[in-house]
Amino acid sequence: MTADAALTDAAAPDAAVAQDAAAPDAAAPDDPLGPRPAAQTCQLPEAPPLGNYLTERAFPALTFSRPLWIGTAPGEPATLYVVEQGGTISAFDDRQDVRANEVQTFLNLAVSRAGNEEGLLGLAFHPGYADNGRFFVYYSAAGAACAGQARCSVLSEFRRRAARSADPASERVVLRFAQPFSNHNGGDLHFGPDGYLYVSVGDGGSGGDPQGNGQNPATLLGSILRLDVDDPPAAQVDGVNIRAYRTPRDNPFADGVGGRPEIYTWGMRNVWRMSFDPSTGVLWAGDVGQNAWEEVDRITGPGNYGWNLLEGTHCYNRAQCPCPGCVAPIHEYSHAEGASITGGVVYRGHRLPELWGRYLFGDFVSGRVWALQERAGQGPQVVQIATADSPSSFGTDAAGRVYLTSFGRNSLLRLARRADPGGEPVPRLLSETGCFTDTAAFEVAPSVVPYDLNVPFWSDNAVKARHIALPAGAQIDLPAEGPAEYPVGTVFLKTFFLDGGGNAQPRRLETRMLTRQAQGWRGFTWRWLPDESDAELLEGPLDEEVRGPLGAQTWHYPGSAECDRCHTPAAGFALGWRAGQLARDVDYPGGRAAQLPALARAGYLSGVPAGVQPWPALRDAAAPVATRARAQLDANCAMCHQPGGPANAQLDLRFETALADTGVCAAPTQGDLGLNNPRIVLPGAPLRSVLLNRMSRRDEHGMPPLASTVVDADGTALIRQWIGGMATCP
Repeated sequence: MTADAALTDAAAPDAAVAQDAAAPDAAAPDDPLGPRPAAQTCQLPEAPPLGNYLTERAFPALTFSRPLWIGTAPGEPATLYVVEQGGTISAFDDRQDVRANEVQTFLNLAVSRAGNEEGLLGLAFHPGYADNGRFFVYYSAAGAACAGQARCSVLSEFRRRAARSADPASERVVLRFAQPFSNHNGGDLHFGPDGYLYVSVGDGGSGGDPQGNGQNPATLLGSILRLDVDDPPAAQVDGVNIRAYRTPRDNPFADGVGGRPEIYTWGMRNVWRMSFDPSTGVLWAGDVGQNAWEEVDRITGPGNYGWNLLEGTHCYNRAQCPCPGCVAPIHEYSHAEGASITGGVVYRGHRLPELWGRYLFGDFVSGRVWALQERAGQGPQVVQIATADSPSSFGTDAAGRVYLTSFGRNSLLRLARRADPGGEPVPRLLSETGCFTDTAAFEVAPSVVPYDLNVPFWSDNAVKARHIALPAGAQIDLPAEGPAEYPVGTVFLKTFFLDGGGNAQPRRLETRMLTRQAQGWRGFTWRWLPDESDAELLEGPLDEEVRGPLGAQTWHYPGSAECDRCHTPAAGFALGWRAGQLARDVDYPGGRAAQLPALARAGYLSGVPAGVQPWPALRDAAAPVATRARAQLDANCAMCHQPGGPANAQLDLRFETALADTGVCAAPTQGDLGLNNPRIVLPGAPLRSVLLNRMSRRDEHGMPPLASTVVDADGTALIRQWIGGMATCP
């Protein structure tokens, strides 16, 4: 298939597509796809087996004192930041040969180091940091800074002054609370995929939780807090002008009954490092034990995690320890293996594909480093893969490479293989994948089949050519409603073309592939070279200024972890392959034909599903506005907003779900965006409808939450028309 042929179909007017979708095709050839090839050349390699690793010194010219955080800031993929417990945050180029004189001091903060566990403990950059320059720190203080208490923990907001330079005078205290002892301060900070700030807070210290804070949600101690720090009202606390916060409405004690509204989880002893999986949004936490057990917690919602009734899954100093509804750790290990867990990260990088999706964590005392892999229907597999000297935290750079901070001699470490585990790497060039016979001419291999959709996902004015490749003889089971079942080895390809104005045809920007491997689904992105002769594999996300049909725009190339954010298990991973999306005519090399019967005749489908309702296209004036709007919401939103999906707003936006069951008529639970008495959808009042407001913006409150920088004008106009014409909401 040539580029011209692909674009002719991909860029066809939506109205024409809708009219043809269900039309009879008496003239269709018996086999428009031609004979099915006997072999599949388009197949990405499986990850190699889990290997043996070492931790080696990273950035050999740099040394830090008691570092306990390493990572990047949004919009600054080439810069790494390191937090030292003594109060310094440093910034430097993400290059292994970076020199000590190139390190810049981002912020020096006066903190209390009276206790071994006190100091500057946490850093989190706001998701909108590239634009607003906001970041948050958690540190220990004493004396006058604690407003009458001997010692306290402080959560503060600061602002950037210039590149790699914070404004020390910009501090605004967000939250301050007393600490009864010097240990168990927690202190890790992360913004979740919901935009809220999560804060780990220890149980107050000493040993065994003598004040019972873990099981007392009336105190902030022994918990993970969840705060809305965006645009809260100004307030006066202790005579200091601070930036207050709101508490999300779905926090477990949001109404203040039974506990502090800031609390998200309680029964925590001392969460020492936590992180969100960038693919699934799950929060992973390492909770330090007392005398016998360390635990890994997989947090998907609020709850009581048991301390000090339980240490791991075991009674703590009790013959019996009833804890109704307590959440058990996903993994625990005894003090025969270590004595102080250091929570880690889920690996989502390219360099070590065999670790993809595994949670990496360590132990500060024993130095052991483990990889945990979840397994459906059984306990996780946990394998020791390396050792490290006093690992204090794990972090990643923009490409997903994992680093460890250490209190040992070599303060920054990285994972490396001891030996090549075998296997083939993912091809660096698109021409090496076997998916094209002529990459420069955009001619796909014989085993690669074109397909198209009635309602394409919005992609910032780009048009797309879509293809699929299946293992020889394998078929897809496609139901009339819901996601399909795909064989291992399935590869989906999607190439993005953007019209920059004045070109003979749109320019190729990227080709993405989504493949089902034996261990699960993986996504990859190849960025086309300027001359479009080939495309290069990207190791991580990338933003590029390009020219689109409306002028300059930022194009976002997704990293593999971002692919997982949309290609969710709830949606069946491959989003477009729904019967109602595929029920349409397509121009094949062998002639125009109805797509579903053509795929079935050629053996790619096990059969044609019966009773399929074609989804109407955006501009199909013959279709009801409500039906078109529901199709748009499914194609662009339902991958997350459906039962079992990762979205925080509990909606069901699937096309086949009755409107009364979607949840769109409810009051918003994820913020009202400053609207006057809004609903998610308020009949007859589009401007007071949160759904439309989120679709109409591209800041941290916008939808979709990633991979788009341009508002879909036609899509939002349709949703506005739909809401404006609604009389009631069932």
